[in-house]
Amino acid sequence: MENKPLACFEITSNSIKMLIGYELNGKPIALYSEKVPLKPGTIKQGVVADPNALVAALNSLHEIVDEKEKIKMTIGQLYLVIPPLGLKVYQSEKNTLVVADNGAIEELDVSNLISLVKKEAIPGGNTIVDIIPTVFQLADGQRYANPPLGQKSRSISVRAMIHTLPESSANLYQTLANSAGYRVRKAAISVYCASTYFKSIKNLPASYILVDIGAESTDVAIIGEGVPYAATSFFQGGKDLTEAIAKGFNVASDVAEEIKIRHGYDPREISYRPAICHSYGPDGQPVSYLQKDLNKLIEGFFASYNASLTNALDTVVSRQAAQFAGLPVLVTGGGSELFGIEGFLHNAFSGRDLYFPRPDVIGARDPGLVNLLGLVLAGSRYTGSLEDNYRGMAAISRTSEAKKPNKRREKSGSAEDDAL
Repeated sequence: MENKPLACFEITSNSIKMLIGYELNGKPIALYSEKVPLKPGTIKQGVVADPNALVAALNSLHEIVDEKEKIKMTIGQLYLVIPPLGLKVYQSEKNTLVVADNGAIEELDVSNLISLVKKEAIPGGNTIVDIIPTVFQLADGQRYANPPLGQKSRSISVRAMIHTLPESSANLYQTLANSAGYRVRKAAISVYCASTYFKSIKNLPASYILVDIGAESTDVAIIGEGVPYAATSFFQGGKDLTEAIAKGFNVASDVAEEIKIRHGYDPREISYRPAICHSYGPDGQPVSYLQKDLNKLIEGFFASYNASLTNALDTVVSRQAAQFAGLPVLVTGGGSELFGIEGFLHNAFSGRDLYFPRPDVIGARDPGLVNLLGLVLAGSRYTGSLEDNYRGMAAISRTSEAKKPNKRREKSGSAEDDAL
């Protein structure tokens, strides 16, 4: 069992999310999490428009000091979540003879297998980001989900999923992290990270359609037995709804975000509904907006959003076999927290079961942290993957008194938030 803490980062369209955690008994344990906003326009539709701003934001996370929790962390090495823009997934099967004279399988044999997979020619100019073994098989036909270290066989074979991205995308975030002074130990696709975390939760389907609603984009992926088979993305998310509210109510974006979070979509007929927002109309006269006005804006947003979501679903399902046609849907990401969103997504996924699983990890119950929680699990286990020798990332110490901290960033969670 691996219980050394890992520093996991995810770069999104509007922020850098960081989570320090480790695996314990098959579950992720969160020690600390933080979110650093990015300057507006740093990333536009998946393209890093301002690399210097992104590197500066990454630099701010090298030293973490929390006086209240008496934690001091120095981060120089990290695991990185990469968005699935341009993701192509391939399957490979390879076989090799066992090296040891006694036929006992060692890590060297697994590394040899993965090296053979890595040599696969990837069409279309993509490059390999990650290799995910799904089945190991011995010469006598015995099959294992994990590397069968210590078992005896004259040969060993593997079936693995190869995650690839366009070369520019695959190298971009790693290059920027290196520029900020970090060593990237492992990079993993976000939809793989999410599926890895959901495998740790009981009573969830093993095969499903994953919908991850972010701030400015939505990822849709086919997950078969916990492994991504295909994914696509479109550039609409929770921030677009916030901007629609800001424009409709003539308020600032931060005010619109608060309105969205506090009220959401609520079509219930109630005898008394006070105004939810006071603003000014196009003529400059004071205007009071009600819940029904917010409902109308949200309905208009989802009319467009659901059309994009349906197109993405059709695209990703059409690439796969017929058995994926009736899969249930798991919805995650920060955008999934909108009150009343279930009804709109039921319309988009008519006839499918919908799940809205929330993280049950103390200190990390935000659906926006699902990918990082999954990366903690993926990075803590020996699976024979592309970076199987990299584990144990963050140097962490608890001090009785934090010494001369920089301006303390606000922690993303608190003990009060976690009270049961």
